[in-house]
Amino acid sequence: MRKVIITMMVLIIALSSITVAASFSDIAGHWAEEYIIKLADTNVISGYPDGTYKPNNTLTYGEYFKLIVTASLPDVDFSQLDNSTGHWAGAYLTVLENYDIVEKGTITKEKLNTKISRVEVVRVLSECDIKIRGNAQRTATLDFTDIDNISSMEKTLLKHAVATEVINGDPEGTFRPTGELRRSEVAKIIATYTDK
Repeated sequence: MRKVIITMMVLIIALSSITVAASFSDIAGHWAEEYIIKLADTNVISGYPDGTYKPNNTLTYGEYFKLIVTASLPDVDFSQLDNSTGHWAGAYLTVLENYDIVEKGTITKEKLNTKISRVEVVRVLSECDIKIRGNAQRTATLDFTDIDNISSMEKTLLKHAVATEVINGDPEGTFRPTGELRRSEVAKIIATYTDK
């Protein structure tokens, strides 16, 4: 009997993974498929209404705020939060404003639809880890060759992300702070963040 129960549980888990993977029609065989499925399984991501995830699309502020806030506060029902912006990601912005991660009034409804830079992704991620999750600030040596123009505060938060092994940069030794992220790249970052 015990063997049957264990077999049934394994089958249910395997089928639920297949169902989630199948719900995104555009991730099969993609290098980030594993991370996307993991985030879908934990309700951090839900994809687009047409059943796609669009892993190669560039990430927007609104999309990122939803991912990082949901990953940082997995047990919160965000539908009950204030959404005075009228944007679908407004409740997640409110959370970040309430934790003093985003200065109130600096991100408008229009800006939520614009592309977010890599350095801003790391800044928000590290501050969420410290201010929302309550983890101690950590530090690491930064070997990136292209970070001379970022602020000292951004470097401090980048050190935290590197120390927690959420960020590791490009194989060429660059971070590309003003560059944009694809949705596939952020899936890997957020999946790693949820494991820490």
